[in-house]
Amino acid sequence: MLKQYVVPTGPPCRKFTPKLIEFYKNLKADNNKGGESFELVFVSLDRSEAEYKDYTSDMPWMCTPFSLPKDLKSKLQKKVWRPRHTAPSGS
Repeated sequence: MLKQYVVPTGPPCRKFTPKLIEFYKNLKADNNKGGESFELVFVSLDRSEAEYKDYTSDMPWMCTPFSLPKDLKSKLQKKVWRPRHTAPSGS
């Protein structure tokens, strides 16, 4: 499982996400590469629901709901070094 934490208004995230979408789709389409056992989860750090809907509209993977409690978002965010970080997870 891969967890993606981003600041959607940041240019690096806007550039990276389309590449990640392409990688994800290619991996999921090719079961010989382990796509059936790979999953990605987007953890929203958006400030508004409109930003969240705009940024996640093309994502083919699971996304935490925008309405996730702020304390849980804060706990999730503290587990990464920077807001725009993709972190492998054993869970």
